[in-house]
Amino acid sequence: MTQKARFISGAVCPSCQLVDKLVLEDIDGVSTRRCVRCGFNDSLELESDAELADRQQAENDTQTGEWQPIRFKE
Repeated sequence: MTQKARFISGAVCPSCQLVDKLVLEDIDGVSTRRCVRCGFNDSLELESDAELADRQQAENDTQTGEWQPIRFKE
């Protein structure tokens, strides 16, 4: 089954620097971006579940849940 390529609005090609020429395709379960102008092609590595869980835990650790006023010295 062939999936249609989806254009990425406002994206700039890292190779030719043209705007609105990148498409996002899913090829064999791998997200790939491709420039329709110069042929630039790379795969986008998605985070694993473990990496995502680690980042979420780190974000939760930094949030105290209480707001404290900022005091400026005069």
